[in-house]
Amino acid sequence: MTPLPTQIEGARWLSSRKHALLADSPRVGKTGAAIMALDDNFDDAVLVITTASGRAVWRRAFRQWSGFERPRLRIVGWPELTNATTRAALLKQDWDRLILDESHYGKSFEAKRTQAVYGQMLDGGEHLNNHTALYACARGVWCLSGTPLPHDPSDIYPMMRALCPDRL
Repeated sequence: MTPLPTQIEGARWLSSRKHALLADSPRVGKTGAAIMALDDNFDDAVLVITTASGRAVWRRAFRQWSGFERPRLRIVGWPELTNATTRAALLKQDWDRLILDESHYGKSFEAKRTQAVYGQMLDGGEHLNNHTALYACARGVWCLSGTPLPHDPSDIYPMMRALCPDRL
């Protein structure tokens, strides 16, 4: 596939950061950009969390965009994170990269899927329990969303609280 200029810039942006949010408009190729960035960083153990319909899109995109075989690639849907068995298996892995596709799905600490990714708030929000959080099992996390603030600025709080608390 021939990348678009936005995808090349997106891949550069992601590959130069441990944690990042790629918030390009919908349908401009964030998936391809993320896969190119994975290749740039030689990330092998990759966990992609996406929508139910996104799983097939990501599997196809890896074949189209990547020049590498990734035996430790796992693609799961956001709803699967609430399954204790699935989450336990994912937590046992050390991931090079966690990709949160449609990252705005993790916008509320009250939601089980958000807690699975970012942990639970403890002591009235004073601390974040990351012992059961998937982000803590990854060297880096890239969030992808064309609508990172679907309702208001508080939608991005869990992401920032976990990945860049110093910026809050």
